[in-house]
Amino acid sequence: MYQDRGTEETVAQVCAADPFRGATVVDVVALHQRSLCYRLRFDDGRSAFVKRALPTGSGGAVDQEVAVLRQLSGSDLPVPRLLAALGDPRAPVLVTEDVTGSGTLETCRLDAGGTSPAWARAAARSVAAIHAVPTGSLPGDFPRCDPARRLVRAWTVVSPREVTRYASGFAEALRLLRGSHLVPLLRATADEWRPTAVVHGDIKSDNILCGAAPEAPRPLALVDWEAGGLGDPRWDVGCLIGDLVFTWLSGIDLDAGPSLDDWIAAADPPFSAVRTDIAAAVAAYEALVPVVAADRRLWVRFAAFFLLQRLCSAAIHSQVLPSRSLAYLQVAGQLLRRPDECAELLLCP
Repeated sequence: MYQDRGTEETVAQVCAADPFRGATVVDVVALHQRSLCYRLRFDDGRSAFVKRALPTGSGGAVDQEVAVLRQLSGSDLPVPRLLAALGDPRAPVLVTEDVTGSGTLETCRLDAGGTSPAWARAAARSVAAIHAVPTGSLPGDFPRCDPARRLVRAWTVVSPREVTRYASGFAEALRLLRGSHLVPLLRATADEWRPTAVVHGDIKSDNILCGAAPEAPRPLALVDWEAGGLGDPRWDVGCLIGDLVFTWLSGIDLDAGPSLDDWIAAADPPFSAVRTDIAAAVAAYEALVPVVAADRRLWVRFAAFFLLQRLCSAAIHSQVLPSRSLAYLQVAGQLLRRPDECAELLLCP
């Protein structure tokens, strides 16, 4: 049942701690993420999600997730309930409730025909609920986060070790990014960061697990809080918009013909349907959180960060940069250079 000694030790550690003391694990499912993650099923019918930091040094990220969940879990917020935090700082172990449901946001949108305004609204309302957490009640050591500045640094301050560590597509992606003259805009956007709310920090479909129906009292849960903390709420909304735009770009058919118009016409889902999802999400968020024009402008620019992040994530594992990545770069460039025009196109119903 155990893939390695580390897994066996982690399971034993969980079973020796409350609330699982004395229980027996009958099934272990390995989940592939940045940390070592498992789904454990016990002989009494319970299940739990377990995350263990990698020995290479992701302990700080898992510790950050524990600190955030200590403040947020156990309430009506769309977060998994924290069950235990075990181990030492070098290899912390996080145990939360097992949030399964009907799949990720992308899966539920696909099941609904490719897009779903109802699920988009549910995701936006859940993000708004997190942003509404009173910051005055947070402890002084509550984590802070600034993913925008971190990404700019990762894209512009690159060591030879990083270039040789990743596939050749990564170096090509960095060359294209720098040659696009977007770096000054990225830096200027990151400088607008204002830490005014609790944020998730890594909003994307994989981290939005949906329940049975978007109209349910608790329709979904936001998981993987390693990047969470006190940050800029506009980042989360921008990433949600970026994720929805990404589904459209991923559905463009590059073999539909020789022109860009051919590719867009054959996109599945079509842009009009994705735009409806984005407008629905934005309207749901704005119904709960006061928003001004400057916020919308930054949403659009942070959506560009999301697309560039997906470009670089794919490039890390590619010897040759996939041709679709050029579409991510081109759209990100438009979002950064023309945020007001793009906001009018994307955000308005």
